[in-house]
Amino acid sequence: MSVAAMAGWLTAWDNSDSTRSEWTRPLQLIPRLIRESVEEVKDLSKVDAVVAVMALHHAELDAVTSAIAGLVRPHGRLFVYDFDWSAYDDRAAAWLVPRDPSGADNSVAGWRREHNDLHRGMTIKDALGAKFTVPFVEVRRPYLARMLGRPDLEAAEHALIDVQMLPALGFWLIAEKAD
Repeated sequence: MSVAAMAGWLTAWDNSDSTRSEWTRPLQLIPRLIRESVEEVKDLSKVDAVVAVMALHHAELDAVTSAIAGLVRPHGRLFVYDFDWSAYDDRAAAWLVPRDPSGADNSVAGWRREHNDLHRGMTIKDALGAKFTVPFVEVRRPYLARMLGRPDLEAAEHALIDVQMLPALGFWLIAEKAD
């Protein structure tokens, strides 16, 4: 199996010509490990999966989704963790404000001003839908606790999402490339 991961850059492992023993070597010793912009990747064989973590809301979606689709084999998978800033509402603001020590303007208007130049979740999904079956699987996830660097708050945020008292800004998406 070969996998590529991106968080602004592509990090890929292609073990199509590797032996099992190479999986146990430290990553820095693996000659096929690359790190570069996904749009600039050259000479990489097709991969079984690509992982994009908190990258697509910043990306030039047409170029990036085309590049990712070009890397993935038919029926390969794309795993995405990203966020939909447009889901932020008064409930999210009320939850975030007392927990954020930064002094940032976490009002709905402030959030929209800060994030307005980023892609919305639906824009990301629409762009992926042109190249992949979307969603193959989609799960709404917490985002605010991670944004704060407070893993201790993630379970509470998730519980409030489950009872629809808080919007889910984060999402996990698994998409499949068609033939």
